[in-house]
Amino acid sequence: MLNALATSKDVHMQKIDQCEELMIHRSQTWYSDLMQELRKNEETDRHLHRVSEINLFIDQQYIELDIADLSAI
Repeated sequence: MLNALATSKDVHMQKIDQCEELMIHRSQTWYSDLMQELRKNEETDRHLHRVSEINLFIDQQYIELDIADLSAI
C-alpha cells in the first residue's frame, strides 16, 4: 500500500514537472518572439525617422534655393 502511494506521488510529481517545463518553454518562446518583433519595429521606426529627416533637409534646400534665386533677380 505504501509503495503504491509513493509511486502515485512520483507519477503526479512527474506530471507537474512536465507542465512546469512546458510553461517555461512557452514563456521563453513568447519572450523571444516579442523581443524580436520589438527590435524589428524599432528598426522600422528608425528608418522612417531617417527618411523624414532627409525629406525635411531636401525641403529646406528647395526653400533656400528659391530665396537665393529671388535675391539674384
